[in-house]
Amino acid sequence: MKSRRMVLFYLAGIFVSVCPEAAGTSEERLKIFLPRDITISNTAPTLGQAAVLQGSEMLAAKAGSVALGYMAEPGQTLVISRNVVLSRLACSGIPLSSVTLLGAEEVRIHCLARIVSGSQIAQEAADFLKENPPDKSACQFDILRSPADLVLADVSGDIEFVCRLIENGSKSQCRVEVAAVRQGRTIGRREVVFRCRYQCRRVVTTRAIAKGELISPENTAIENGFSDSPEQSDWSVPYGQAAVRSIPARTVLTAQMTGAAKPPIAVKRNQSVAIRIDNPGFTATASGKALQDGAAGALIKVQNVNSKIIILAKVNEDGTVEPVF
Repeated sequence: MKSRRMVLFYLAGIFVSVCPEAAGTSEERLKIFLPRDITISNTAPTLGQAAVLQGSEMLAAKAGSVALGYMAEPGQTLVISRNVVLSRLACSGIPLSSVTLLGAEEVRIHCLARIVSGSQIAQEAADFLKENPPDKSACQFDILRSPADLVLADVSGDIEFVCRLIENGSKSQCRVEVAAVRQGRTIGRREVVFRCRYQCRRVVTTRAIAKGELISPENTAIENGFSDSPEQSDWSVPYGQAAVRSIPARTVLTAQMTGAAKPPIAVKRNQSVAIRIDNPGFTATASGKALQDGAAGALIKVQNVNSKIIILAKVNEDGTVEPVF
């Protein structure tokens, strides 16, 4: 009888050594269930956040703190396969023989985020510019580059948008920074670029103007329009200036199209002129021949008809010339 009991104990020992689970070691194993998708509130997920852990409390606590990776910013998705999970567990000192993986072959981990659309950011910037134009004459702002969506980590409470102008030294463009602020802390920002349009006056030809013709109210009109730069503080209508080239009708005049009008010719070349000297107490005159064309106030060469001497004389408005000594 005693020998029979010894045999039974021996066989039980063999059974326990071959089937450890039958000996109660199943409590020391860890079951990990991987879902297909899961959303968390931070960018550095752990296994405890991404999976359901059952079994040994000690192993579950240790495995739950195992890091699975890092997402650069909110809104990204991290895909973790079973092999990655096993590798991270092994590196953390958890034997694979103590782990049973269940569920999906891989888990897609999403970071909970709040998305502020680029159109909303652009509208915030546009509203700011209407109240705070870079120049008092700026009246129109066109978006040149739409901002990308702003992805924010999940936050509770309201978000405030704070805008400011960024100096860029350009009158034709302006930049507005839009910052998302929560409880006084900036949690994200975007920049919006606008083209600025300014209200200004312009001079438009009402008919074709020939080269050399003077600009006047009869051949031009003043209209209100828009420009990429503010109106000059010294802007004036170019009445009295002459066209430097032929200008078609309905053309907006620019500074390059007009110039100072040339004074009319008072004396022409080879014309007979009176050489006149007016001094207090006496007046002397002589006959001369103009060797050059000259307007009033111009200096030209004149030859004395009697002496044939060539002198330099100033042209007077009445067509006489006065020697310059």
